[in-house]
Amino acid sequence: MSQKSYVDTRLFKLEIPEGANDDELASEDLVADNRSLVGALSWLSAQTRPDLTCAVSMAQQLQKCPTVGDLKFSHSTARKALDFKDEGLRFKPLDIEDMVVLVYHDAGWANAKDTEHDEPYFELTAEDKVASQLGDLVLFADKKCLAGNPSDFTVADWKSRACVEGLEAGQHVRALFETLLSGDLVKVEK
Repeated sequence: MSQKSYVDTRLFKLEIPEGANDDELASEDLVADNRSLVGALSWLSAQTRPDLTCAVSMAQQLQKCPTVGDLKFSHSTARKALDFKDEGLRFKPLDIEDMVVLVYHDAGWANAKDTEHDEPYFELTAEDKVASQLGDLVLFADKKCLAGNPSDFTVADWKSRACVEGLEAGQHVRALFETLLSGDLVKVEK
């Protein structure tokens, strides 16, 4: 499932002046255009393009007072969406007896201020401003993948969430799926 027609009609090229310095503040007109572009990218990434979600989230964080470099980042994200406009979600048939729900969340390291780190780049200090909110991915997959074997999967949900919400998202998707199968409300606790 792709949104080729949405990409073709809603995404556009930012007209960034040639030779503009990346650290220079963007003009009011470019800021307005950038907000429109990032808004369109946000909707696209939330509907069918999980591969764009991280870049869109980063672009949204740069909206208050964007520089030319920030606009170039938004533009490069739009270029990726345009270059791969035929891509989207793919649904694979899975045997219900062999299906598992997998949750991946990558924000856990941001909660570990006082731990040892192999690389100084990842060491957090008291003055760091780190948000423990990054990507969360929920999949329906064949349980063969748990043993490292290649297998099919279908993306069920993806978002930028607070770290503590990753497991909750997986529980919600599992309960929703079981409710759809049984016709009776299945609560997360079951």
